[in-house]
Amino acid sequence: MKNIEILSLLSSPLLNGATRAQLDLPKFVEELTKVNKGEMVTFDFKGVEQVSASYWNSIVPAIYSFASDEEREVFPIICNVERNSLEDLELALKNRGIAVLVANKKTGGISELKLFGVIDDAHKETFILVNSHGEIGSGDLVSKEEHKEGNIGLSGWNNRLATLYRMRLIRRVKRGRSFRYKPVIEV
Repeated sequence: MKNIEILSLLSSPLLNGATRAQLDLPKFVEELTKVNKGEMVTFDFKGVEQVSASYWNSIVPAIYSFASDEEREVFPIICNVERNSLEDLELALKNRGIAVLVANKKTGGISELKLFGVIDDAHKETFILVNSHGEIGSGDLVSKEEHKEGNIGLSGWNNRLATLYRMRLIRRVKRGRSFRYKPVIEV
């Protein structure tokens, strides 16, 4: 896991405005290029006092677009965001219609991992099932009785899992001829 300390990277506790975000974006991208394929990366906002909605609105989609490239396959988690900035993050995510992983990060590791932003109920349910069962495949989900919706076939589960993977909200591993999915990190 790679940790990017935002305060050290940007040398400012106040991150406001889309213009500032565009100026900072190359620094984020440079750090992301140092992350190994398949690795989780935490963007640690500890010590950053404020991040505006317009800053989030510019920086988060760019980070996730870069991370979701099949050549990179990076799994970002946004950590240690101040409460007032979380509200701005939520506003920006709603504006963009995307979801991200948000957590607290302490010396002992990641805690309180949450799905944050816009995601439909079907994908949210699938995310919860993956995170509660660990590694799982679409065939396993077809046979589970605990999901809320009725008959969901193999293709339906495959599509949901693949979408969550492309969003970098879950990991994917190849097992034989099929894919299995697991949490980005187990908390």
